[in-house]
Amino acid sequence: MARSFEPLFAYLPQTGAQKAYSEGQAYTEHFDHAPAQNHSDHDNGNDRLVIWDELPEKSATKKLIHRFFDTIARPYNILDREHFWRQYEAMCSNPRAVKVCFVIEVLMVVGLANATFPAEDQPLGGKRTANWLALASSVPATAMDLRDFDVETIRLWALINLYRQTLRVDDVADYVYTASTLHAGIVVGLNHPDTWSQGLKRYQLWEALVELNLQASLSAGLPPSLSLGDASLAPLGDEAETSPSPVLSNADLTDVLRRSRSIRHRIITLLNSEIRLRYETIAKLDLELTETMGTSVGSGPTVSGKGLIFYFSVVSACYSRTLAALHRPFSHTNAPALHYSRRLSAALATNHLQSLDRIHSAGSGEAFARLMSERGGTYIAGVFNSLLVVCSELYRRAPSHVNISHLDISGHEEGLMLGIVEQYLQHANSSSH
Repeated sequence: MARSFEPLFAYLPQTGAQKAYSEGQAYTEHFDHAPAQNHSDHDNGNDRLVIWDELPEKSATKKLIHRFFDTIARPYNILDREHFWRQYEAMCSNPRAVKVCFVIEVLMVVGLANATFPAEDQPLGGKRTANWLALASSVPATAMDLRDFDVETIRLWALINLYRQTLRVDDVADYVYTASTLHAGIVVGLNHPDTWSQGLKRYQLWEALVELNLQASLSAGLPPSLSLGDASLAPLGDEAETSPSPVLSNADLTDVLRRSRSIRHRIITLLNSEIRLRYETIAKLDLELTETMGTSVGSGPTVSGKGLIFYFSVVSACYSRTLAALHRPFSHTNAPALHYSRRLSAALATNHLQSLDRIHSAGSGEAFARLMSERGGTYIAGVFNSLLVVCSELYRRAPSHVNISHLDISGHEEGLMLGIVEQYLQHANSSSH
């Protein structure tokens, strides 16, 4: 019966996972998902999906793998680049030499990289990649049910989580999936510093899992799945001081994310756990977040190279999203004492919507801009929140700046909101000149 519902279950060998399940085998780091040679044992002809047939042709795949490691893999250092390429070359030489899970990894990598190109320039069409997430998503359920997974399985789950958050919209499901993957990482010891030296970037994998969960928590409006102590990472400690550099390197941006993880964790926990917030607490956290992130990814520092521009954009968006969320509870009031939160929230929301407006009106081939416009779960929540802040600001200021008298503000249709935002952006653009 399980095979009827799990697309990949048929590729698991009878002598491996199914036998382990029947014997009640505990979790192991030596579980080997189905190697390719077992595929023929379960293929019943044209009625069963041949997963290897999903792989694009070699030149397009290589181009997209390079794109992935030059962009998305910088902030989310899930895979070891050299090891991945060795596995890929081995697969090209002999498809039976690799595990099915690695083929799924390739599909996730290729699908993510493909989305960083404008639609008209994407090496692969959207229909080609549409079914890949559904195919990959059966892996976590199968391995969990079999009570048998390892570090490499978790690495694949991390890729699936990244794919979901970047290209799909289901913030609560993303939160649940990232939490499950985090706890699976704990089961195999990824959270223990003494395992980080065992190779293939285990430290970076655990770091990516925590980061994905923080982003999912921020989008879903839920507290992080691990306590601050359990989620602590950087051996140097969050208290390490660094001087802002006028030109940021890859290591600088990684350091910003690491040093800010503690303050971002505390902010997300506070916003989604406390019933009553004190403005003094918000102001203190704002100062700490700005000192940790804002001084590094503000308007001063610069980066060069497409990969670093992408990384800088991710870190900058992370700072803006967290700062906007921190001040949002106080952004809808006219109290003079809270004017800073209101003005900052309006400015952040305006800049966000203007960026999206430029992407959609003028187009952009920059990788991060394309992911922003994909409306994935990581960014769509920010779009909705920016729309709400802008509309609230319009209602507060109208009709002095924008004429909305002809609009039926009693409705909630999408067209109404788009009309209001369009007028707001027109006013904001004219005011900036």
